[in-house]
Amino acid sequence: MKKNRIILFIVWAFLFFSASAQPINFLSEICHEDSVVVYVDKHYKSFFYGRLAEKNRHIMTTQELERLYQIFQDDLYSETYSVDENACAVFIEVHEKSGKKRGCFISEKWSGIVEESMINIHYYKNPKTVRTKIRQFINQYKYLMNDAPTHKTYDSLPLNMSSRRLDFTRCGPAMFDHAPHLEIKFYALQDSSIVFPIQYLVRLRKNKIKVWRKNIDLWAGDAYIGTDEDGLFLIRKQSGQIDTAREYASNEETDSLLNNYIPHWHRMTNGERMRLLDDCINH
Repeated sequence: MKKNRIILFIVWAFLFFSASAQPINFLSEICHEDSVVVYVDKHYKSFFYGRLAEKNRHIMTTQELERLYQIFQDDLYSETYSVDENACAVFIEVHEKSGKKRGCFISEKWSGIVEESMINIHYYKNPKTVRTKIRQFINQYKYLMNDAPTHKTYDSLPLNMSSRRLDFTRCGPAMFDHAPHLEIKFYALQDSSIVFPIQYLVRLRKNKIKVWRKNIDLWAGDAYIGTDEDGLFLIRKQSGQIDTAREYASNEETDSLLNNYIPHWHRMTNGERMRLLDDCINH
C-alpha cells in the first residue's frame, strides 16, 4: 500500500510540474505591469542568427493577449522533442517590472517556453484543435518580417577575438578524422553600448575549411564601459562585476594552426576574419 502511494505521488508530481510549464500557465502569469512584445520570423531557426533587439517588433495590447489566452486555455499540451526549425513562428517576450525576461515561441504545431535563458527551452505539441486559430494569430503579425539575410553579418562592427583548440573523443568513422577543431569567438560592440559574443566551430583541413556558426542567445549582451590597456572590451555584467569580454585567451598553438591552414590569417583584421568564416558557412 505504501509503495502504491509513493508511485501515485511521483505520477502526481510529474503531472504537476509538467503542467506548470504549459503555454497557458506562461500566459496566465503575465501581469498588467509587464511589457509584452511579439516578434515573427518565417523560419524558427532564424531567430538565433541575430540578436532579438535587431528585429521588428510589436507591443501587444490587452485584447491581443486575451485572444491568445483563449486559444490556449482548453487543452493540456504534451511535451515534444520534434521541432520543425523551418516553421514560421512568433516569439512572445515578457519584460517583467523586476527586469527579468521570459518568453514563448509559438508555431502552428508546437510551442516552446523560455525561462530567462535560451539554453533550456521546453517544447510542447499543439493539439490539432487549436492549430487553425494559431495559424491565424501568427498571420496577423507577418508584416513584421523583413528580407534580411538568414545569417546576419557583424563583420563591420568593432570586434575582439579569441580562439582555442577543441579536444573531441572520437568514435565510429570520426575516429579516423584527425583534423584540428577550433572554437573561435568574436565579441561584437554594437551601438557603443552592448557587447555580445558570436561563436564559430572550425574544422581545419588543407583542402577545405568547414565552419559552423553557433546560435546567438537572443538576450545575450553586456554593458560596454570602455577598453583595457590591450584594447579588449571592458563590460559590466548583470551582477555588477567589471570584466574583460573574453572567456579564454588565444595561445601559440591555435595561432600557429590558423596561420598554417588559412593563408594571411595573421595579417587580417578581425572583421576580415569573421567575413572569411561567414563565407565558409555559405559554401
